[in-house]
Amino acid sequence: MQDSQSVKQNSITVLSGFCLSFLYTVVFVLAYMLTADWVAAWIPQPTGSFLQVWGPPFLISLAAAIPCCCVIFLVRNKLIVPMGFFFLAVYYVVFRVVLFRDYSGAELAYLTQMVRLYLLPPVIVGNLLGWGSYLVLQRWNR
Repeated sequence: MQDSQSVKQNSITVLSGFCLSFLYTVVFVLAYMLTADWVAAWIPQPTGSFLQVWGPPFLISLAAAIPCCCVIFLVRNKLIVPMGFFFLAVYYVVFRVVLFRDYSGAELAYLTQMVRLYLLPPVIVGNLLGWGSYLVLQRWNR
């Protein structure tokens, strides 16, 4: 059985990661708002190819996730950074469940496409960079 101090530390880590996920959400929304026009002008008009559809959201997500991952150097408990990105994945799953519960037909298809296009890249890129940086720092500290 775990002692109360480790349970308290784990609860603080989860709660801190949850709160940090709100900051990540704001950073990703601002990144989309500030860079979407520039990235859309940089990449040729969409023809439906994989790179032209998924490239801009992944590029914007990468630009936003790098500063979010830099928080790992400012905190003592390094686990809260990837936990924040984990909660972004939880939000994505919740959005998908709500969509499938409340919508159908053309509305469901359109909203699913929008959620997938604008929420999935930050979840993938953020979790890869967040957990990757955490694991690299864990290996360095051994």
